Amino acid sequence: MFIARQPIFDKNLSVFGYELLFRMNEKSRGFDGINAQSATAAVIIGLYELGLENIVEDKMAFINFDEVFIHSDALELIKPNRMIVEMLENIAIDSQLLQRL
Repeated sequence: MFIARQPIFDKNLSVFGYELLFRMNEKSRGFDGINAQSATAAVIIGLYELGLENIVEDKMAFINFDEVFIHSDALELIKPNRMIVEMLENIAIDSQLLQRL
């Protein structure tokens, strides 16, 4: 399992943070087709095993969450001062989701 990091730039083109993406192996060039929950779980586990600072240094970490993960206890693992939850595009926005976020 590998974690790819895609830089996210601010308006001055300085790196603000990194979107962290699951990759099956070092030759993966895109999403490897596993389900979103498994990919998110692997990224979160990798963050805690390898250390947030070792992956994103002093920048923000952006992590994709599907609807199941947003409503799970895993959301409590997110450090709001260092991590940002990215919602997958297929999540239905409703009042329960907004309250949870």
